Amino acid sequence: MTQIMLIVTVIAGLLIAFNQNDVDAFNSRADAYRFKEQYNEAISDHTKAILLDSDNVYAYYRRGDLYRRTSQWNLARADLNQVLQLDPDHEPARASLKAVESSSKFLSEGYKVFS
Repeated sequence: MTQIMLIVTVIAGLLIAFNQNDVDAFNSRADAYRFKEQYNEAISDHTKAILLDSDNVYAYYRRGDLYRRTSQWNLARADLNQVLQLDPDHEPARASLKAVESSSKFLSEGYKVFS
C-alpha cells in the first residue's frame, strides 16, 4: 500500500505541475500525504484545493479531520462546520465534530484538574 501511495503522490505532483488549478490532484496528493502521516503537507494541499474551489466539501472535511488528528480543535471545528454549512446531511462531518467537541472539552477539563 505504501508503494501505491508513493505512486499517487508522484502522479498527483505531476498533474499539479502541468495544471496548478487541478483541485482533484491537490486532494489526491493530500490523501497520499495523509496516509503517510505527513499531516502538514496534507493540510497544505487541501488548503490549496479550497482556495481553488471554496465549496469543496471533500477538502474541508479531510482538512478538518487532519486538524482533529493534530489536536487543532478550533481549526477542525471551523472546517467541519463549513462542511455542514455546505452539506447539512454530511454525517461523517457531524460525527467528527462531536469527536472534536468531546476531545477539546475533555482536554480543557483535564487541564483544570491539574492546574
